[in-house]
Amino acid sequence: QNAFDITDPRLDFDVLTYHWDSHNRHVPSAIDSYHFDVEILMMFLHSINSKERSWFRGHTGTGKTTFQEQTMARLGKMCFRLSCDVGVESYHIVGSNGVVVKDGKSITSFVEGILPQAMVLPSHFIIDEADALRPDIAYLFQPVLEGQALRLNEDGGRLVYPHPEFTVGATANTGGQGDDTSLYAAAVKIQSTAQINRYNHFFEVDYMSAADEVAVVRQVIPNLSDASADNLEVFLKDFRKGFQDGTITMPISPRNSITIARFCAAFEDRMGAGDVFRAAVKSNITMRCSDMDKARVNELVERIARGATLEQTTNTLNDETPF
Repeated sequence: QNAFDITDPRLDFDVLTYHWDSHNRHVPSAIDSYHFDVEILMMFLHSINSKERSWFRGHTGTGKTTFQEQTMARLGKMCFRLSCDVGVESYHIVGSNGVVVKDGKSITSFVEGILPQAMVLPSHFIIDEADALRPDIAYLFQPVLEGQALRLNEDGGRLVYPHPEFTVGATANTGGQGDDTSLYAAAVKIQSTAQINRYNHFFEVDYMSAADEVAVVRQVIPNLSDASADNLEVFLKDFRKGFQDGTITMPISPRNSITIARFCAAFEDRMGAGDVFRAAVKSNITMRCSDMDKARVNELVERIARGATLEQTTNTLNDETPF
């Protein structure tokens, strides 16, 4: 509880924390405004204590990676992150032979990749977008996910043994068995069941509530007006409801909320709350929507923008209007 400043009986157990004599560039910086889901935090900390592997799944922008990084920030634990995509090859992960300069001479030497560097430290390793890995590359993690040593065949078969406090977590848009939403089909690959079976805990990370998200946004952008904050909260409620119901196909994240809020804070005094909100959403969201999504987003934004204009006179915005 002390490490996270959260009073909840579910967190009433000990966790190992780290304090460094000087700045450690591998420890993530804490975001004071970050909002933890306590139930997921409880289970994730248990997995860290037990040295078990965790798989975080959820839509883009739900904070799967940030959750792990902010947990490590509170623990003071080092964190390494591998961003997976179609271009990731084995040498990015385990390393390769390369030319290095030593004592003024160029020599061929094995240069370790990010995984063996992280394994020998009391660190947390994040396999980011793990369901985008090619299955043959994903199998490189097999011994590591079992808590075993990593064999570097390119370096004469040298074994790299994991530090006793080394832990692993993955993030993904799916559970590793393909995308049934069609939102991520271009990148997601079906992963081996044997690979997925080596993870111990699976967490579903959802978007924050609109009120919580706006509270976080207001900490990042403290000069956001009450009118613009209210507009953003109504927008998030109805947009996410449309996304859950399937009437909107494009997800949005807190990154979008912060961008919209920053624009509103900068220009509201010159444009008014309604017009600035309309312009902010158009710039950040509407212009990249499909035609179907664009029509629905425009409908929502116009209702909010008109409500904001009416608020300046006698009426109030009715956020219960169905979308």
